[in-house]
Amino acid sequence: MATLAQQWLEQGRREGLQQGLQQGLQQGLRQGILALLRVRFTPSEQWLAAMAERLNEVEDVNRLQALLDLAGQVESQEAFEAALEA
Repeated sequence: MATLAQQWLEQGRREGLQQGLQQGLQQGLRQGILALLRVRFTPSEQWLAAMAERLNEVEDVNRLQALLDLAGQVESQEAFEAALEA
């Protein structure tokens, strides 16, 4: 039988792993969005850097997934920027 300390350590390990996976998913989605925008619109590096900063503020994975979908559908980088602001 595990001691209380061992149980806490195991719980901390599981929570740390979950948090790491969440952060990895967030970062992967952000990179995917930027890559898709780069390919579709050939934006300036300055614009991409600004979008990267804004995307770093979005933590909700569902929102990031929706933004990835949107990046593949919008007609212009300005339309994506407006949607990101909304």
